[in-house]
Amino acid sequence: MAILFIALFVIREKLRECLVDVIDTYYRRPDKTLIMVSHYEEELPANITHRLVL
Repeated sequence: MAILFIALFVIREKLRECLVDVIDTYYRRPDKTLIMVSHYEEELPANITHRLVL
């Protein structure tokens, strides 16, 4: 399990897209859990299945 709180908005767009792709690819594997905190919907990997919006 990993908990990520990364201020992706301060990273250049191309690097941000690459990082989100890497996270998305890794967590598609079975038995992986990710808790990611973000302020921006576009920073979330595509395979996120549950969200808590405050």
